[in-house]
Parts: sequence; structure tokens; C-alpha cells
Amino acid sequence: MARAVSILVLLFVFLVGVKGLGEGFELLGSDLLQTFFQATENPFVGLMIGLLATALMQSSSVTTSMVVALVAAP
Repeated sequence: MARAVSILVLLFVFLVGVKGLGEGFELLGSDLLQTFFQATENPFVGLMIGLLATALMQSSSVTTSMVVALVAAP
């Protein structure tokens, strides 16, 4: 029982952290996001940036969550 509670608490902490990353990217503003999307119009460049971001963070789920936050940002 304690193990299940620990897993749920850690999952909650992870999701709160991912949400914080997404909100941080939203605060950067739409100008930076537009520049980012223009820089990654080439699929090969986008792939390399995605691989670099995943390697730096050591987590593909965090990288995916950040990409979703970037796409959802106004």
C-alpha cells in the first residue's frame, strides 16, 4: 500500500514539474516561439533539436510535454 501511495505522489510531483516547464515557456512570449518554429521548419533541423533536447534532459516524456506546451501556447 505504501508503495502505491509513493508512486502516486511521485507521479504528481512529476506532472507538477512538467506543468511548471510549460508555463515557463508560455511566459517567454509568442515572439520567441515564432522564432523557434521558423528555425525548425526544416524537418532535419527539427529532428536534431528534438534529439538534443531529449539528450540534455534525459527524458523523452519531459521533452514531449514541453513540445505540447509550445504548440498550445498562444
